[in-house]
Amino acid sequence: MSPGPQDLTDLAKALCQQRNCALVRELGAGAHKRAYLIEKDGARYALKIAPITPSLKPRFEREAAALSGCSHSAVAVLHETYAIAFGHQEFWISIEEYLSGGTLAERFGAGQIEHALIRKIALSLADALDHLRNRNLVHRDIKPANILFRTNDTAVLTDFGIVRMLDAPSLTQDFLPQALEPPCMHRPNNC
Repeated sequence: MSPGPQDLTDLAKALCQQRNCALVRELGAGAHKRAYLIEKDGARYALKIAPITPSLKPRFEREAAALSGCSHSAVAVLHETYAIAFGHQEFWISIEEYLSGGTLAERFGAGQIEHALIRKIALSLADALDHLRNRNLVHRDIKPANILFRTNDTAVLTDFGIVRMLDAPSLTQDFLPQALEPPCMHRPNNC
């Protein structure tokens, strides 16, 4: 049975108690992770928790490896990642920079964005993409919901869940045999 939201909240509370920090509130949930705002010594962080499955663990590890190799003002800061057992399940834990300025999607929904801010966002993200390219990384999921802001209106690229590392194999073990089969040439007799 997969863990529900309350199970993840219970784990977040236990982690905060272990680390002597405060669980402020839940921030939201994505396809795989649930995020919480935590606070320690006056600093705020995003605690993200996801159940580990055999198919998701390589994704989480790849995301952590990609982010830990980045150092750019327009790329989210990853502070720590690890796996932990809680109950009868293993979970992936990441502690990241808390970005309090909302998403680009929310700003679009709120109305028109000033031209100066659009230019600032575009230049910052272009520079971040160059930073990723220099590290042989392709984000592959750039969209307004994955661009968040710091309080000073600095745009930050987040969610490296489907990042492609150009210097690493791109196929999982499950798909590797399919990639090694010869192509069908679009005729049934050749398949």
